Amino acid sequence: MDLFRIHPAIGIARVGNSREHVIAPESMAGRTDSADPTLMGGLPIRAGTERDVVSASDLRDTSGALKRHAARFRIFQYDDAGLGEAWPRGDGTEIAIGATVGGKTVSDIVWTVHVANKKANTFILVEDPLKSPGVDNVPGIGGFENGLLPTIRNPDFANTGSGQPPIDKRIDTLNQPDRVRRLTIDPGPRAISGANTPEVRFDRATTASYCDPRTGEIVSLAAYPKSFPRDSFKDMDLDAPAGPIDTLGELQTDEKGRLLVLAGYGRAVGWKINGAAPLDDDVNNDQWFDDTSDGPVTATIVFEDGSHVEAQHAWVATTDPSVAPQILNIVSLWDDIYDCWVRNLDLAPALYADGDYKPDFRPSFDDDLQPIFRSVALQQWIANLSNAGASAHARVGAITAIDDPGSTEISGLVATFRNPFTDGDQDNTALMPLVLGDANESFLTLRKTQYFMLTQWDKGSQGFHPGPGPALGPGEYLDKATLVNCLGGRFSPGIDLTFTMRESALYVQPWQTSGYGPFRIHRTLLDYAALPADTPVLGCGYVPRHAEANGLEPGDLTKFLALPWHTDYNSCATHPPSPNPAGNRKVFWSWPAQRPVAVYAATDVSLLDTTDGAGNPIKQPILGTQRWSMRGQGTDSGKPENWGRYQDREDILDNWHRLGVVVQAPAVDNSGIDMPADWYLEVQSQLRDTGLTPVVPFPNYATETDADTLDPRQLFYQLLNVDDHPQVLGDARNYVDYWLNWAQDFSNGTTATPVDQRFFPYTEQAFKDRLELIYQELVDVADTARPYDPDQFIKTHADVVIRIKQMAPFNLVDGAWLRNIGRTGPIDEVRSLLFSVWMDEVGDGDVSMNHCNIYRDLCHSVGYYPAPIESQDFAFDLTFLDSAFTVPAFQLAISQFSEDYYPELIGMTLQLEWEVVDLKPTRDLLEYFNVDPHFYVMHIGIDNAVNGHGQRAADAVGLYLNEMRRTGGEEAVQTGWRRIWNGFVAFGSIGTFGQDLQDLITTPPTLREQMIALIERKADFGSRNHQEYKIGDCRINDWFDRPSEFLDALEQQSWLTPGDWANSRFRQLLEFMGGPMFRVFTQDEIDLWDAYTVQLGRPKPTPPIPEPRPPARAMADVIDQLRPVQQGSTGHQGALLADAQGMAHTVAWWFALPGEEGTHALMAALASPLNQLITPGEPGNSRFLSQLIAPSGPMGSFFDLPARAPNVGSCRDVVYRWITARCPLPAPTFLSLRLNTPAAKREGHATGRVVGMGTIH
Repeated sequence: MDLFRIHPAIGIARVGNSREHVIAPESMAGRTDSADPTLMGGLPIRAGTERDVVSASDLRDTSGALKRHAARFRIFQYDDAGLGEAWPRGDGTEIAIGATVGGKTVSDIVWTVHVANKKANTFILVEDPLKSPGVDNVPGIGGFENGLLPTIRNPDFANTGSGQPPIDKRIDTLNQPDRVRRLTIDPGPRAISGANTPEVRFDRATTASYCDPRTGEIVSLAAYPKSFPRDSFKDMDLDAPAGPIDTLGELQTDEKGRLLVLAGYGRAVGWKINGAAPLDDDVNNDQWFDDTSDGPVTATIVFEDGSHVEAQHAWVATTDPSVAPQILNIVSLWDDIYDCWVRNLDLAPALYADGDYKPDFRPSFDDDLQPIFRSVALQQWIANLSNAGASAHARVGAITAIDDPGSTEISGLVATFRNPFTDGDQDNTALMPLVLGDANESFLTLRKTQYFMLTQWDKGSQGFHPGPGPALGPGEYLDKATLVNCLGGRFSPGIDLTFTMRESALYVQPWQTSGYGPFRIHRTLLDYAALPADTPVLGCGYVPRHAEANGLEPGDLTKFLALPWHTDYNSCATHPPSPNPAGNRKVFWSWPAQRPVAVYAATDVSLLDTTDGAGNPIKQPILGTQRWSMRGQGTDSGKPENWGRYQDREDILDNWHRLGVVVQAPAVDNSGIDMPADWYLEVQSQLRDTGLTPVVPFPNYATETDADTLDPRQLFYQLLNVDDHPQVLGDARNYVDYWLNWAQDFSNGTTATPVDQRFFPYTEQAFKDRLELIYQELVDVADTARPYDPDQFIKTHADVVIRIKQMAPFNLVDGAWLRNIGRTGPIDEVRSLLFSVWMDEVGDGDVSMNHCNIYRDLCHSVGYYPAPIESQDFAFDLTFLDSAFTVPAFQLAISQFSEDYYPELIGMTLQLEWEVVDLKPTRDLLEYFNVDPHFYVMHIGIDNAVNGHGQRAADAVGLYLNEMRRTGGEEAVQTGWRRIWNGFVAFGSIGTFGQDLQDLITTPPTLREQMIALIERKADFGSRNHQEYKIGDCRINDWFDRPSEFLDALEQQSWLTPGDWANSRFRQLLEFMGGPMFRVFTQDEIDLWDAYTVQLGRPKPTPPIPEPRPPARAMADVIDQLRPVQQGSTGHQGALLADAQGMAHTVAWWFALPGEEGTHALMAALASPLNQLITPGEPGNSRFLSQLIAPSGPMGSFFDLPARAPNVGSCRDVVYRWITARCPLPAPTFLSLRLNTPAAKREGHATGRVVGMGTIH
């Protein structure tokens, strides 16, 4: 007797926002694709082909929409194994239309699929008990054991005041017909037959239908009680960001009569109660639907003689998009299901029987072990591993069957992998996998079966087979491949399927004798021929440990997942563990292989000119820096635990389909670069990186804020409108804490910190000495600075205007750090002094004396009319330097917490008021260029160090510390002083504004650079609004990924006529009459287009030859330039350099030393006679130059690189000049460099760079 089974037993279709599709992968991620040995499996298949895998350009349609993944189902014929079926069988013959079975020809195959979405009418998924309080809310399967049930979603969906039902009423509540009808999306079943049959949709307009198993014919169900969100909530406003949910997908067949199940479009819809449909949780959001689904797949084989036979059913789930299809999860869904079947369902008695693993079982290296090793190695492409971490992971991936386990990176296992057989490893944050767990387990562990396989391998060659295991039949292979490509391990709730897949009762039993075989879902048999009138067909359905005997209805697999799926997908980048081990602040990955966290973009790959081993010139591909997979506007945060995701959950509803897809390098077409085949790169991303949240390698720590990840412009705007943005206060405090911590570290420095900024223990004399040092330095600068000095960086009236404008964000909020210093009730003398400073800043009630008003008048006097400072137009005016907002945002932020940062405010007041002498050269500068200096004259008068604000601030320090001594003794004095000095240093030294301003004036951006910046600013919208329009062979939307090349293409394709803007085709697009881009650009931007086009018609000017930098500074610059590539070089892990005490360290260690102090230390080590690398003054006798960094030397290719401007020549040339100059080191002590520092002092400065603002105004 023949058996017929549908495979895969569980199929996975995936959502996309395109009408088009590809076929879901039918090969395994992490395994070599048998059809193409250069590729790993896991890639989708081109629609209409048998197994041609996609390239990057196949992932989106011509409009840029993301294609859906269709689950392809086939039927296989087997010989009846009777009572002896085992797994794997290894046999199976596919049955298609036209095939012959037992002498009869297959004339048709009739498929029936019934999918539904029950997410809104089920139990919550308990992710963290602290977020879902109550004794009945236990994570995972524990919430369904011992009579427990979690609380339900939407207990009051109709806004009638209903509360949570008690446990014993919850299943009954979920079965209430009105709830089922309104909260379940059920289009009913659909049948399809024949070959190449057009789509049959799961929508309201398409009549429900099924195949009658008694006749083998399709029967229409016109009366089927369908339900869609609009049916239940048509009288209420629906929040539908991407459009209504009016379909759950469709069915098609191919030329052989196989079934294709296409998913929905990834939409989410909310119904509003009291005008709102909030998304306030990552997993459980009441008032929302999404369009994922699941349900049974059945097939009837029809023969030419009219007979027919049923195939054993399968199941389909439609779920999230796959954006890293070739990256294998360390624990896949297959691993979870296989572990369940091995330990509970007698799948492999040679491996596990009688409650234990068989000690003589020998796993297959190819099938059981290598996938674990490869999955470890692949993590570097989708997670922010450090260089050292990526190298260690790669070494695990390189383990082969002939390697002695004892010689490998993971020998012994105990020091590497968490042991699932014990509980003791759950608090160990150093063990693998570095991925979070579920159901009250802090961290993921390998499944017990996986770990047992590794213990057998660890015994040595006698413990495992070096090759593949038993061969799978073609249908069995599809079963496994589908599940291998899905997430396992972390089901909180997971994304493809969830924790119920570990439940034995989910599957048809007995699998050996029933004819079903393994892995088939136990389904509820619905009688479509006897539909109840006006009553929902579906109900609550399957409930683990409660309602299992009748099997699963459509919608019962996916209902335990997040609602909508988008919010969980958004959040699952990194998190602190839950429960969190005591003292841990590291954040760990959720499921990076399914939802990548950090990626390498194919568009960032560049070519490095270098040489091969024979000295021949070659171009070597180089990876760019990692980017967050989820990036761009709305994703930036100052909190590492929030990196790489949208900060507002609603944003993911609009942007999920814009994520890029990670594929292996050979699948990256049209790149023009021959890249290593073992690279996995992001392609087809439509997200534009803001650059504000750079990827930081693991480890990252929760709640430690990196100021670079908070946008100072955004903080500035929100803090000036704090009543409208109360949520900004958390970020504001983090921003303040970050910069105060930075200031403390900076002031504790040695060689890299100006001596005037270094911390010192407080005594009255030491305090006076430091103030005198600072004051005298400023007096010296004021006495020697001359506005007409030709070497000063401000040389023209236009330069003065630039300075005035760029200082506006700071000077137009002058005094803001003290804006909340007053308080009700009695005050002491310190607060009185600070308040008097604040009153003077705001003009003491006189509009004409208000400092901000005076500065605004100065702006107007030079033709600059700033927008209101509280407006978005001001904060996001892109003509401002970004760094112009660093300190303004800091003073606005700290002023929100004046009582918490009282000592720091005293220090800030001292810094700004004591250093007023710095303003005399600025006053002279404005006078020289006939600009009204009143703002600066006024400050010089009121801030003086004799009886003005400067002296008041110094007095406030003494008074405050005297009070600390009276109440807390000397220890309290030093604690208070430490905080005062942190505020002093922070106000003057944070950020890069001073140097940025100097660079802006001395090396302004070229017209081309301004044009590229303009294209980048327009990219977010421009890349989505040009449909299929092309320039050359490239879509305009795609050109925005390459702004420099885009600009060239506009000229090459005759859109810009060099020298003639008026007659350029591009200008015509901007015209009022008929121009499709009218008002896309401001007049200033149009003027830029004009100037750039005119310049294209002129001969290119010869660039000036810059002067070399001083040798010590130039050498330090080269070390800083090469640090990123040298630090990660494997060749430097063994090379050693001794320090001054004779202690040897690797070169990589030296390059890892941070900051200028580390740079100076490396320079000293290179020049030290202990290391015999350099003979100062004799380049020809210096082995470092003649051997190590020579063109053919091991470091030669890096020192061939051009030295970064303003240095000249190659990096090797800089080293030559440094050795010739006898290896000078930067001066060990120096004072702060300021914007007004005369050129003579500037040239001899140890760093040559301005730190912080560079001025007080």
